[in-house]
Amino acid sequence: MRSSRENRVRLLLAVTALALAGLVLLDQYHSSPPATSARTEKSVPVGTGPAGTGTSLPTSSFATGSATTASSIPATSSPTTSPPAQAYNVATADLSIQGHDLSGTTVALPTTVLYPQVAPGSKRFGLVVFSPGFDIDPSVYLPLISTWAAAGFVVAEVSYPDTLPSSPLVEYNMVNHPSELSQVITDFVAGSPYVPASISGLVDPAEVAVGGQSDGGDVSVASAAAACCMDTRIKAAVILSGAEETLFGDSYFAHGSPPLLVVQGGEDTVNLPACSEQIYDGAPQPRYYLAIPAATHLSAYSAPVGPELLVTRSVTVAFLEKYLYGADVSTSQLDALASSQGSVASLVDGAATVPLVGSCPGAPSGP
Repeated sequence: MRSSRENRVRLLLAVTALALAGLVLLDQYHSSPPATSARTEKSVPVGTGPAGTGTSLPTSSFATGSATTASSIPATSSPTTSPPAQAYNVATADLSIQGHDLSGTTVALPTTVLYPQVAPGSKRFGLVVFSPGFDIDPSVYLPLISTWAAAGFVVAEVSYPDTLPSSPLVEYNMVNHPSELSQVITDFVAGSPYVPASISGLVDPAEVAVGGQSDGGDVSVASAAAACCMDTRIKAAVILSGAEETLFGDSYFAHGSPPLLVVQGGEDTVNLPACSEQIYDGAPQPRYYLAIPAATHLSAYSAPVGPELLVTRSVTVAFLEKYLYGADVSTSQLDALASSQGSVASLVDGAATVPLVGSCPGAPSGP
């Protein structure tokens, strides 16, 4: 039987090919003129995950380094000082990071890193720490986060204790995860025996973002905006079907927040739209709300690759480029990316609010 590591590598190669292709649409917009159910434990069946996209696997080459795999897909152009709208070859490494929970107990934080392949010492990239959902296989998100790496970001996907489908599941342990997320940031930007210098050397310590889905979105918004857990190194946050949680206290946005992009599916019965609406409405500007009316809890973030995922890819990449790299991405360009698949999605931003329909179970009251 093929090992899970080999399966993951093959999947990464396939989705990287799709990621590189998806960046073509984003490049077009960069070069164009602006054109009621209870919220319960966020465990969803994922079936076979992102396998079965119907895409043939590209030719690949495997590096001899420890747990590192490189795609042979060619980059479309040479690295530049500021990496907008450019597709990079993507490599991956599995790291065994060790951290501590709030009680000081040592915990394992296995982390998969996706990063652009460039000559050693030639370039640094923004870091995006991605937090998966509770009881969801982290590989489900590869069709999305591989696009971020291909666009020129180092993506660290962290698996927290008691969250993997194969582990004892204890959702309350989420209270520890913002602290653990901050430890991972430190390991990448300040150096650590758990992160090889060949990877940490790619990271620009001044350009850090977080992203997460479901419970991972809850952790990400807490790290970006909750008084208990704010990490001021975070310059942007992508919240995918997330929520505020009383677990992290009642004070969100009391001290501001970095720019936020909130993405929500209208047919999500696990994380209700009211949860994402509450985050967006309470956040200071700059803020964005990407509504995908027909999307379920995972359909806009995972395979099969369709219009919902294509929109999420292009809008998230443009947002990260804007707020980590200072790319000249206008609001009208973000609007155009959101509407690039017809009526699949729409974007709200700035002073505009979205109507809070119902309430978000488990979240603090108020905006």
